Amino acid sequence: MSSSHLLRRGVAAIAGTALLFAGLVATAPSADAAPVTVTDPGSGATITLSSDEISPGERIEISGTGFIAKQGSTGDPLVAVRPYDFDAGPAWTIGGEDDYDPVAGNNPTAASEAKYWFVTHHETGSFEGWIQAPSGLTEAGPLGNGDHWLRILSGAFFTSTGDRLTDPITFKVPFTVVDKVTLGLTSPTSIFQAGTTFRPGAAVTVRGRSFTPNTVVSVSLDGNPLTSSITTEADGALPASARVTLPSDVSVGNHTLRVATGDVAVTVQIKVTSTPTTTVLTERVRPGGTLAFDLTGYIGVGGKPQKVAVVVNEQVLACIEADSNGAARDVAKLPDSVSDSVVVGFNVGTSCQLPPSPINDQPISRVAPTVTVSDTAPTITAKAGSAGQLVLSGTGFTPNATVAITAGSTNLGTLSANATGAVQGTVPAPTASGAQRILASDGANSAAIKISFAQLTLSAPSPLTYGAARTTTVGLKVGGQASSGKVTLSQGKWSTTISVPASGAIKVALPRDAAVGKHTVTAQIGTTDALIGADASRAFTVSKAASSASLKVSPTKVKKSKRATATVRVTISGAPQIAATGKVTTYDGSKKLGSTTLKASHQGTWKAKLPKIKKKGTHKLKVSYVGNANIKAKTSGIVKLKVV
Repeated sequence: MSSSHLLRRGVAAIAGTALLFAGLVATAPSADAAPVTVTDPGSGATITLSSDEISPGERIEISGTGFIAKQGSTGDPLVAVRPYDFDAGPAWTIGGEDDYDPVAGNNPTAASEAKYWFVTHHETGSFEGWIQAPSGLTEAGPLGNGDHWLRILSGAFFTSTGDRLTDPITFKVPFTVVDKVTLGLTSPTSIFQAGTTFRPGAAVTVRGRSFTPNTVVSVSLDGNPLTSSITTEADGALPASARVTLPSDVSVGNHTLRVATGDVAVTVQIKVTSTPTTTVLTERVRPGGTLAFDLTGYIGVGGKPQKVAVVVNEQVLACIEADSNGAARDVAKLPDSVSDSVVVGFNVGTSCQLPPSPINDQPISRVAPTVTVSDTAPTITAKAGSAGQLVLSGTGFTPNATVAITAGSTNLGTLSANATGAVQGTVPAPTASGAQRILASDGANSAAIKISFAQLTLSAPSPLTYGAARTTTVGLKVGGQASSGKVTLSQGKWSTTISVPASGAIKVALPRDAAVGKHTVTAQIGTTDALIGADASRAFTVSKAASSASLKVSPTKVKKSKRATATVRVTISGAPQIAATGKVTTYDGSKKLGSTTLKASHQGTWKAKLPKIKKKGTHKLKVSYVGNANIKAKTSGIVKLKVV
């Protein structure tokens, strides 16, 4: 039997269900690297790593407790440490007080099973030592999925320097692979956020490990030395206070930052972005009016767009998220209560809540221009026009000035102010999806409004036969996105208001009594201050419905001197709730016995005495329904009446 099979039997199979449990992990509550202790729930044995993070080539300490011998009288139990459950791949290194060489210790079986061993002290079942990761270790790991762990094994017949053995023990100790150097920014409240996107003059936090201990660190940018006062600590790590300031005139673009101690050097690629700007376009705004602004350069340290809170009097008016280039063209509504000049804060780096909650991006900054609030400030409104036009009306502009109209960065045209500064006219409606900021400016005065365009759709109504349970699906989008809203639906004299849910679609029942012929169903949503309404129509044609006719005679045998009672029933196929109307005639063979006209009040049923039939014998009766403008004709089946 192979030694590998013996290890599987001695460690895995014998342990039974205890081996099904993962180790219990206890770590210090810190966002930084911290010691990690894993406890095997079956045996109580523990493994402690001095750090839950390991960088390529880094050495960390490892210790174990609870590997108590359960049998035997000589020697000490051994503990195998197997990276990723196997020993192939980049070589690790171990050492320390209790590292064990199976060959030198005359245990060739152990040497064939695993490369890395520690010997315990049988009195305490503990050991101490260190492990060093290979320099080629990557964040993806050997399996390519980012998972990293050490497999701990003990308890097989050969895992001892004598015959003292623990019960079978196996469990996993997870760890994380990190770069030797991590860059980022640290907030005034000491919150660190990793990233490699910075602005000119940024004070970059430099976190590092596995450098030469107690050595001055040199930092350079594209080969040019940067001023720093960083000295590594006794374990080769950079101190928490390590900072380096980028030049204030560094060019926008990609750069290489190099951190070195002697012959240990690490380079990191960084990106420098422009200093952000905020431009307020509406410097005079009415109470409750719309403030328009442009943002540029709002990219955070993580390389992602930032959120900007627009704040007035400690109230968040809007939470704006920049696009992938760090830009935004947007608006915020001032409160009606603001009637004097006011400072408008554009806060970035904290959440869009007040008071600020945990930082969601770095760097933190604030731009605070002053806006004049006046009852005579320019204002603009918009509504839908015909043929893709937008109708604009406004006041407060420079008399007789030319007013430029833009939607975002798109020029829609110009309007001319009259002698009182009022404007009115049409421009092409924006074609871009999403909410649109419409800005009207004569150069000295500007007004803005943010509008969204509603889009309505109707599915083809079905089924199309008279009286059927006909439906259509109403679809609503606002700004190109599915949206909820109140929509009016009408067909002829029928009308109803429906509430479209957030999914943007709802199936609606249409009137079932629409007559045969052409019809149109129309959906409409009105225009409001921020919404340009829309409508949609669907034409459809209703066809005649099939019908069914039945005849019952009671009694089915009568004397020729007596009269039988006939019950006629006519229904509309697929629409039993609508009463059939029209002429019905009862026949004896081809001989007409009588007729009547069904009215809606009859509910499709007619009951009457048949005339006396003098001729003895069996008579074949039937009823014929001639139909009407909406219903097809139908003749019933034969009903026999015996006359004696």
